[in-house]
Amino acid sequence: MTAIQGNQGRNSKLDGFQTHAVVDGWGKDNVFKGNTAEVNGPGYGFAFTPVLTNTVSCDNKVVGAEKGFGNVPCA
Repeated sequence: MTAIQGNQGRNSKLDGFQTHAVVDGWGKDNVFKGNTAEVNGPGYGFAFTPVLTNTVSCDNKVVGAEKGFGNVPCA
């Protein structure tokens, strides 16, 4: 499990944070905690494509994401 924690992003062209499965075994088992996605754009704060075994905790902050917090609920 990989923790993506304490990061801050601003003014994205789409989503604040994304995961992708480009290579077999990649783009899964990520846990997003305590991040701030100040998106100010058309996407989500957190977008997992595909979702796989990625999770986003409810202590992440999302601002200005037109589609909302994420394409998955926080846990």
